[in-house]
Amino acid sequence: MQTVILLHAMQSKRSCRGISFKTQLLYLVVFVTRYLDLFHFISLYNTAMKVFFIASSAYILYLMKFRYRPTHDPAIDTLRLEYLLGPCAVLALIFNYKFTPMEILWSFSIFLEAVAVLPQLFMLQRTGEAETITTHYLAALAAYRALYIPNWIYRYVMEETFDPIAVISGIVQTAVFSDFAWIYYNKVLHGQKFELFESEQDPCRAGSRHDSLAASLVPTPSSSPLYAERVPNRVLTNELRNCKSIDSETRRT
Repeated sequence: MQTVILLHAMQSKRSCRGISFKTQLLYLVVFVTRYLDLFHFISLYNTAMKVFFIASSAYILYLMKFRYRPTHDPAIDTLRLEYLLGPCAVLALIFNYKFTPMEILWSFSIFLEAVAVLPQLFMLQRTGEAETITTHYLAALAAYRALYIPNWIYRYVMEETFDPIAVISGIVQTAVFSDFAWIYYNKVLHGQKFELFESEQDPCRAGSRHDSLAASLVPTPSSSPLYAERVPNRVLTNELRNCKSIDSETRRT
């Protein structure tokens, strides 16, 4: 479902603006490493779904890299993939059900899927906003993972089956989506635009909080000074000065 939403959005807008190429690349790695048993026939449905996931992920990357490349901005898709691939590879070597290439790669795909959406969420943090269709795509991803929870409960109760690797990774992925899901519920589902930084629209709207705004613009190694990147320092200085003047006049009256 989430793949269909994303493909429809990209082709209807003829753009991949706001979509993380790195997240889509990670999902392709997830599906390729998980479905190495593609030619081990189980059922027609099983084989068809494996082919669909791999082919659709590759097609999305093709659209982003070639057809809609001018609409993709790599300057905001900056999360380093080695920070995700490395730890997942180490975990797969340690936690697996059998120390064979197939089992290690399966564990790797499970761990990687739990964090594959992080580059996309990091992009949202940097831009501070997202188009509605992009948020619907991410919501579908979150719902897809959340629906695994009743499946785990059912299998544990009815079949006495428990997969600790899949369950723990699923809990981590659900936690990764939790903050986005909260904003999506409170804004998008209520007809509002998905925005993280409301105070950027009007610095004076914050009133006496201008000092907090100024502090947030001080660059630190761990912060993403989004507002400072998009607005010249001279303009920011004038806006903060105006806010202080408004506060002073308010106190005098």
